[in-house]
Amino acid sequence: MYRFKRYATFLVILLLILSFSSCEKQADDLQSVSFKIQNVTNSSKKAVNPQDDRIPVCKDDLPAYVIAKISGVDYKLNVLAGLNDGTETQVLKLDADNYTLQDFKVYTATDELIWAAPISGSYYANLFGLQGVSLDFTVAPFEKSKLNIDVLCWQDYSYKDFGFNWFDYNRVEIKTLCFFGDICVDDYVEWHEAQSPYFEQDYDGYDFPAIFKVIIKTENGVIVNDESVNSNLSWKGEGVPLCIEYPDFVGQDDNYIFEIFLMMPDGNYDSSPYITQQFSAEDDYINITGDDGVYVFAYGICTDTEDPQACETAFAKFENIETSDSDLEIGYVLTNKSSDNPEGYPMLSITAKWGWAGNIKDDGTYTYDIWAAAGKNDTSKGYLVGDLSVTKDGNSVNVTYSMDSGYVMDELHLFAMDTKPTGTANGQFKYGDSASSGVFENLNGGEETQFTLNFDLTDNDGDGIWFIAHSVVCDDD
Repeated sequence: MYRFKRYATFLVILLLILSFSSCEKQADDLQSVSFKIQNVTNSSKKAVNPQDDRIPVCKDDLPAYVIAKISGVDYKLNVLAGLNDGTETQVLKLDADNYTLQDFKVYTATDELIWAAPISGSYYANLFGLQGVSLDFTVAPFEKSKLNIDVLCWQDYSYKDFGFNWFDYNRVEIKTLCFFGDICVDDYVEWHEAQSPYFEQDYDGYDFPAIFKVIIKTENGVIVNDESVNSNLSWKGEGVPLCIEYPDFVGQDDNYIFEIFLMMPDGNYDSSPYITQQFSAEDDYINITGDDGVYVFAYGICTDTEDPQACETAFAKFENIETSDSDLEIGYVLTNKSSDNPEGYPMLSITAKWGWAGNIKDDGTYTYDIWAAAGKNDTSKGYLVGDLSVTKDGNSVNVTYSMDSGYVMDELHLFAMDTKPTGTANGQFKYGDSASSGVFENLNGGEETQFTLNFDLTDNDGDGIWFIAHSVVCDDD
């Protein structure tokens, strides 16, 4: 198993060589042993109990002493508050011999247990590569030794009944992200045939819950979440979100990538992730999920209209300018499938959906066509519904959607940021230096023909600013 930097407490047993005045060691000479501890926290599973029931609930109280059971004998060692910020115990004397550290627990001054070493081979010890007890060690005469042990505590979390207002939890060591998805497709009947995992799903019409799995991995590709509980297949995605645990190691920056794989009607997960997004464990989870505490995504276009055929998804098509002049704007496709790139655009590879993105470096006014229903980025399958105008003047940006006669906008999603987009879910659509939400729904009751945004956006690294202009466009009947 991949060994992470120590997630919990490193308990260092240091055997000090005693001073002596003659060449002969006295029979009653003992070796000095001290314990070094560090205050950290962690949390566990599903708002009920941790996987290891010996792990105590985290408290804010300072540690006062530890109880170390060594080869059947309990030793009480006070924590020295003035030494190493209160992370080291008083010295313990032991004969040179072989020992087993059978238990190690940390208590407050009021005798409340706040940390405990996991049992070797237990759930969290295995999942995060921790060193637990029992642990054999040797106290050798006239030698210094060091023993590393991890200790844990458990911080509960909770979410409210289904309604996209899910989390209220404090900073923890084992953090949690929750996910919920919708699928909106015209062939929803085929998705629910008897051989499909969506069969007998409780749904109403073309909008139904997505079945999916989530993988969270490091930038080096090491998976950190429990793959045995990374899917909502057992409850068919209905009623509650899928919540995934991942570790936040204190004292280091933890950068991760989550990938969402959609379950297809044939009973297999799609081989390519539907959504891939980078995030930092140090970020507030609200920055990832939004204020409701759940990362929500949609496969297809999910609207409130009673007739999904009357509305179509639409994207502004940023021109693919093949030039050596790096100061010109250039277009990209969002897809991760080369078969969905008929015009040979550069690929961002962030979704299986169609659509375009753009990067603008120079000041000026730029105008782009807005295409609806151009699946697989093939404009021969779609139709023009309007245009997008972008004006950049220093840090000032103006974006205007204008619909052609016969079309109105029901929804609008704008991404306009200094950083390259990494996903296409609603939580990704933000704009401006203030990172305001770029999601606008039920525009003027679904009758909007023009929409303008003015904002400040700084190109900090000089590599241009990035745009995705998505909308839901309906016939103006």
